[in-house]
Amino acid sequence: MQSQPARPLLAKSPPKSGPLPGAVTLRGHTALVLSAADELLAHRAEASLRAVGLPLDLAGRLCALVRLGAAVHDLGKCSDHFQALVRREREAPQLLRHEALSLWMAWPGQPLASWLGEAVRTENDLCLAVVAAASHHRKFWSEAMPDDDAGAGSSIELLMHHEDFHATLDLIATKLGLRSPPRFAEPLRITASRRGHPKDQLDAWQKDFERRVPASSLEARLLSVVKALVLDADVAGSALPRAGERAGWIGAQLSQRATGDEMASVVARRLGGRPLRPFQEAVAQSRSALTLARAGCGSGKTVAAYAWAARQHPGRQLWLTYPTTGTATEGFRDYLPGTEVSGRLEHSRAEVDLALLDLRGDAEGNR
Repeated sequence: MQSQPARPLLAKSPPKSGPLPGAVTLRGHTALVLSAADELLAHRAEASLRAVGLPLDLAGRLCALVRLGAAVHDLGKCSDHFQALVRREREAPQLLRHEALSLWMAWPGQPLASWLGEAVRTENDLCLAVVAAASHHRKFWSEAMPDDDAGAGSSIELLMHHEDFHATLDLIATKLGLRSPPRFAEPLRITASRRGHPKDQLDAWQKDFERRVPASSLEARLLSVVKALVLDADVAGSALPRAGERAGWIGAQLSQRATGDEMASVVARRLGGRPLRPFQEAVAQSRSALTLARAGCGSGKTVAAYAWAARQHPGRQLWLTYPTTGTATEGFRDYLPGTEVSGRLEHSRAEVDLALLDLRGDAEGNR
């Protein structure tokens, strides 16, 4: 009697019917996240370092860390618990969340560590990348495991022997320029008992990491940037396929930047020939990282913000945030339609507001 072929390893919930999209498989999702990471790094690596005051000569190191973090971020989804959960075949929580399992496989001394370590300069950098991967849902590691009485069971298996896991490792090897990855003949079982608990191991690794990377160190600041970019790459790699967007969308969006003259034209159009008020002029001249303007409603704070962007940050993207969706829509309507500035209204009912106010054409022209 022939054995049935193993079911594909999934990273996302599959459709209830029809063919299985590549984007929901572990290999397919990993490829998309790596691609998103490369686009983000091409457009934002140096800007991200500059934003937190880190030297730009760290750009190469940052790229290596982000790409490795993106590569391993979901490897822990190869567990039998996650595969049952994503197929709606399991109601109990997982013994360990997938982020913790990705770290479990890649931490120094673990099965993938020596191979993955070739992608970075040092073992400490491997730890930085793996911690960034484990943090991409911001639940590591305080929420990595459920309570003991949650019904998760006492063991979990990592299906590292699965052909799809091997295919994902092959993809990572190609993308990161690594030698052929290790092959595994059987799953890796992790158990929780009175004699030994995964929580104890995670606690030990946390203490090890805190010794390696003190909170006040340059590496800790670099880690914050790596975490943000890995998280962004995962969000983009997950959302863009569902939205029907193609490769290059990230770069196209990040390349849209208004010149100082274009920003100034928004100010001039709004003022209608009048000069800036004294507080608006003061804001426009501010070179501080943070400027607080205290002024009443309707006094022209948004004009001041555009004037500040035109003078202090020409050629960079500008985000204007408002306290409510209604004021956000009003801000978009009052300033951008009819100008050359590429802008977009973003909130939960933006499409409805654009249709009601007959601004859809303006929005399309200002994206």
